[in-house]
Formats: sequence, C-alpha cells, structure tokens
Amino acid sequence: MTNSKATKHSRDIALQRAVDRDRLVAFASRELVRFARQLRSSVTGAVRKSLDPMQAFTLAFLEFETIVVRYTSLMYAMGAYHPYIAAGEHLTRAGVALSTYDEAMRYVRQRAKMTADEIAAVSAAYGVEAARVTREASAVVEGRVRRAVSRHVIAGGHIREGVKALGVEFEAIGIGQKPYVLETLTRNQMNMSYAAGQWQANTDPALDELIWGYEYVTIGDDRVREAHEATNGMRAAKGAAIWQTASPPNGHNCRCTVIEIFNDERHATEKLPDDVASTPDTGWAFHPKNTNDLTLPKRPPIPPPPTSI
Repeated sequence: MTNSKATKHSRDIALQRAVDRDRLVAFASRELVRFARQLRSSVTGAVRKSLDPMQAFTLAFLEFETIVVRYTSLMYAMGAYHPYIAAGEHLTRAGVALSTYDEAMRYVRQRAKMTADEIAAVSAAYGVEAARVTREASAVVEGRVRRAVSRHVIAGGHIREGVKALGVEFEAIGIGQKPYVLETLTRNQMNMSYAAGQWQANTDPALDELIWGYEYVTIGDDRVREAHEATNGMRAAKGAAIWQTASPPNGHNCRCTVIEIFNDERHATEKLPDDVASTPDTGWAFHPKNTNDLTLPKRPPIPPPPTSI
C-alpha cells in the first residue's frame, strides 16, 4: 500500500515528522518494557515472600502515571514545534527572518511558549489526564492479574509453579516482554497530545493567517487501515466541518497526521473523498481544539488481549 493519493510535498513532511514521533515513541516503549519487567518482578517477588501480590501490584503501578506524563508532555511540545518549522519560508516572506536553526528554535520557544517552565506547566496539566489513563490501565490489567494470582497462588499451588504460571499469564494479559496494553494506552495519549500541540501552534495568529487548511496523510505502509486510507490525500480548509470528525488520531495506534497547507501553495484547493463517514474508528471522532484545556477526551477501551483469561 502506498499513500500516492497525498501530494508528494505532504508525504515528505509527514515522513519527516513520523521519524521524530517514532523516536519519541521508541523511548517511551523502552521505559514501558522496563516498567513492565519491574511490575512483574514486584508481583512475583511478593508471591515468593508470601506477601500480598495485589498490594505490590498497586504500588508498582504508580510509576506508569509518571511515564505517561513525561511522554505526553514531550509529544505535545513536538506537535507545537513541527508547524513552525514547516512555516519557515512562509514566515520569512511575512517578514520573520529564520536564517539559522538556532534562530528557528528561539522563535519556536517564543511563539510556541515551550520554555522549560512552560513544558513543566504542560506536564503538570497532563498529570490530571495521566491519572485518568493510569486508572484506565489499572482497570484493564488489575482484574486479570487478580484472577491469575487467584488461580495459581491462592488456589494453593506450589510457589515455584505459581510464579512460572504467572509469567505465562502476564504475556497473555499484555504486560509481558511486549507490554502491548501499556504501549497502546500510552501511544494513544501521545498521539492525541501531538495533535493538541499542533493545533495550539497553528492557532497562533502568526501561523493562522498563513494557513489555508490541511491535507490528511497516512504513513503509507500495509498496516494502514482501509477506512483511514480512504481519507488519504483529503484536503480541506482549516475551518471545514470535516475536521470535526476526521482529525487524527482516528483509532488505537493511529499514525495518520494532517499537514499544513499554506495560502500561497498551489494545492490550497479542496479535495474531498466520496465518503469519509467511516474514517474514524468507532468512538474516535476527534478534534484537537477540544484539548486546549489539556483534558483529553476518553477513548474507547483498548482491544482485548489475544488470549483471554
């Protein structure tokens, strides 16, 4: 599958931004793997010592909130950063000189309000959202862990066998060597945070007056959902009603994005697909302007694990 319906200009920008976003996601994934390993160790360690494994789980799980805050805040800052870079030549024509990278970065900090103190403020604001996500993750995982503990430990089995069985169950639950449940929840929040930061930057009057609208671009590989691919290459004015429901992310782990179209670009013309009603996955009608208060809307629950317990 290729994203040939999108303009080459937008595809190139989308891929450049995807590199930055994927790098940040990779850092988050690394932390989540470490965290999941520590979580499993806390539970099994409690079992070996005849302590309460669920109390150990609850205490260890608190760190998940810190990870969510850290990476949603960074992704918000990245979303606010990218539009200013894309607007460089357009800002220059508007009388803003950006001759060097350092100057561009100073302008970003000035216009996007991303000083160290302000990033800390964003982190604090996202702490509320992170607490909600942590509760959601705990609700997804804790019941499954509790049932696994009951089946293999409380039932009176040998401790060594119980710990081994718990390891197998942890994989099925989604907090094993590949903690996909935690990764999905975190990436969903990071994607919405990126969109919120991008929207915040694009509503800055310095950019807003230069932007005509947006082009919807998929990542262009064979993992793109059919409904999302149907919207690939869509162009619409920034105030068009379609963005109320078609703004990415449009599903769990959605990697789609929108690319700014400036007033002086030749493709600043509307191009709508025949049918975009099914573009967002169920429950994912989203517009980043609704996140300006940094309280992100609740998403549908993540898919169940491959092996139900």
